[in-house]
Amino acid sequence: MFPCLPKQPIQRHLTMSVTLATALCSAKPPTHTIVYLRTGQSITGTPVSLNDQHVVLKTTDALVTQQWRACTPSTIKSLHPTLYDRLVKQAEERKKQSEAELRAKGFVNLHGKWLPKEQALELLYGRIRLLVSTTEAAQPYTQSHKIRIFSELMKSYDRAVRGVLTLRFDDLDPSRQYRVKVLYTHYLRDPHGSDKLLAGRPVIKHALLHGKYTAELRYETPPYVQTKTTYHGLLDSYSDSSGPRASGWDIAIWIDDVLVYEAVHGKPPVYHYVRKW
Repeated sequence: MFPCLPKQPIQRHLTMSVTLATALCSAKPPTHTIVYLRTGQSITGTPVSLNDQHVVLKTTDALVTQQWRACTPSTIKSLHPTLYDRLVKQAEERKKQSEAELRAKGFVNLHGKWLPKEQALELLYGRIRLLVSTTEAAQPYTQSHKIRIFSELMKSYDRAVRGVLTLRFDDLDPSRQYRVKVLYTHYLRDPHGSDKLLAGRPVIKHALLHGKYTAELRYETPPYVQTKTTYHGLLDSYSDSSGPRASGWDIAIWIDDVLVYEAVHGKPPVYHYVRKW
């Protein structure tokens, strides 16, 4: 009678054999891959090897070496994602460098197309019509003094006056938002009768225009006082006016940081890109 053999090693050997057999039976053959080319053609085969320059495919006829540069981006991304990510990063860097060079040359990106700056600004703002008008807004005179000496009567009247700057925009694109900046200085004539001009404090105003075909902006200066004096006597009568008088403006207007209008005191205005209304 044979001695009893240990059961545990036999069971372990059988278990490992069954596991290996199961793995071999369940293993699937390599799947076929379709490599799409930039020409519109495609190659079907099983990838055998690949590197950063090409992929080798086993087709039904032979081994085919296909360069990545001839493949579509989706194919590269699917078969070699590391290379794809590197190529994307390199393309982004080249794009940034190219855009920087174009900006240095004065080009502007308009709706995805790079154009010379002057041409792009004409396309952006050439449709807009601009009207710039200046005037004075005066309150009614109110009596401030009254002096009577026998038959002579003298009265003084004061009124507050403001300089008014009005900007009118027409043919705006309602789908766009325009950032408007206005810089103005109001000049007054010396109230003592000399030719000296009194410059007001430069004022900067900002506005947003959106959803409109036409728009109007109105700005007023701080008030200044004008005086009217009347005299009535036995032999004659007269009236006289005094106080500062408006004597022009300095005006500059920007749309989206682009200078579109400038007027310097005593000189004709200059329009840039926009049209005079």
